[in-house]
Amino acid sequence: MFEPVVATLITSMARTVTGARSLWMGCAPEPVQRIYFANHSSHGDFVLLWASLPPALRKLTRPVAGSDYWNKSAVRRYIISRVFNGVLIDRERKDPVDNPLQPMLDALENGDSLIIFPESTRNLEDGLLPFKSGLYHLAKSYPQAQVIPVWIAN
Repeated sequence: MFEPVVATLITSMARTVTGARSLWMGCAPEPVQRIYFANHSSHGDFVLLWASLPPALRKLTRPVAGSDYWNKSAVRRYIISRVFNGVLIDRERKDPVDNPLQPMLDALENGDSLIIFPESTRNLEDGLLPFKSGLYHLAKSYPQAQVIPVWIAN
């Protein structure tokens, strides 16, 4: 009920405070299934990326985030699950039988687009950290989704 209002407040504030804007190079903002992958330097990265999408694409695009961070409080849980419709992943594999990509594969199967950060953690240095293999495995498992690189310049 309040989620669209909260989403509008968060995205408007993010764009106003940071001046974030999108420069679409090589593709247009179209409602096709995509895996957006980006560098990661702050907790606000997915908010900036999500806020820079046109509203129609935001409804189709789900940020992938670590459950260890977003499940720490009821407010965080509400924001990631109800406002952003995020896909929470367990970064520490507790059972070797479980596929850590399954929540993302389920979202793709449902027709959603994803925002992922293949460095897997925030990088406070210049340049990129080595990517984890999840992006490769997602693209291989779901080749019909376009894989779109994104650079966030903070």
